[in-house]
Amino acid sequence: MKQLIESNASIKARIAECWGFQRKQIVLLELGYHDGWCDHAAFRVRGVGYSTDFKTLVMDPVWDEGAE
Repeated sequence: MKQLIESNASIKARIAECWGFQRKQIVLLELGYHDGWCDHAAFRVRGVGYSTDFKTLVMDPVWDEGAE
């Protein structure tokens, strides 16, 4: 049986709700899942990189635009 995973739209909504970003400005970069739910995410908003476990938010320069 194929396990369902949380959609990118749902993850963006959770990030926006937790941290106050606008959904349309969130660019998802790296996601980790546990039991089908995203439990950590790296993302960018207006060129600035962040990572979250949905309990804490960290500015993460590794994910800044142009850092790749």
